[in-house]
Amino acid sequence: SCHYTDKVKRYTPYIEKPITSITLPDDCEPYIPAIASNWVNQYELTQNELISNKVLWSESRSLLIFPYLGETDQTLLGWQGRYFGDNPKHPKWFTKGYIKDFIKVVNLDKAKQTDTIVYVEDIVSAIKVGRIYGCVPVFGSFIPRTHSIRLGKLGITKFLCWLDPDKFREAHKFAKEINDMGYKSYVVESDKDPKDYSTDNIKLMLDKFR
Repeated sequence: SCHYTDKVKRYTPYIEKPITSITLPDDCEPYIPAIASNWVNQYELTQNELISNKVLWSESRSLLIFPYLGETDQTLLGWQGRYFGDNPKHPKWFTKGYIKDFIKVVNLDKAKQTDTIVYVEDIVSAIKVGRIYGCVPVFGSFIPRTHSIRLGKLGITKFLCWLDPDKFREAHKFAKEINDMGYKSYVVESDKDPKDYSTDNIKLMLDKFR
């Protein structure tokens, strides 16, 4: 297990005292215990990625927490926790706040540079894809029209829909909907979830749509 560097603690007051009604568990800290670090390492997430995404651990809840903050004022809008406790009935993921309307862009600079956004289902896939392309997790398999409209206003003209393998039909439906809105849109089909691929393989799979 590992504690982050001291500089990480600078952000914790912002999310432990939010000005909204959404709150984190009281015992959150920027720390990954061994039980969760094996899972983190499985997806090759780096310490810098954990820091920049402000990932926290709640010992009392056995949750590895991904907070979602407002872009401008750092208000806590919601969070998701991956459960590592021993209760088999506890859901694997726990969500607080209505995050489906929230657009989290991983690597916005790259998105603007390439005019491209990749839609994925989950935050871990978004962090990995975001190493190469601008990426937005939709927190499920539904891609809201409003996402593409809002991102289009930032100059995004191409959308790649990379949902999990069991959602190809939905991905094609959303791609057609985005095309009908006047943007370019393509479906990335793969045998595994985006987070299960190496960075090199992700790059190979996405560069063909350039």
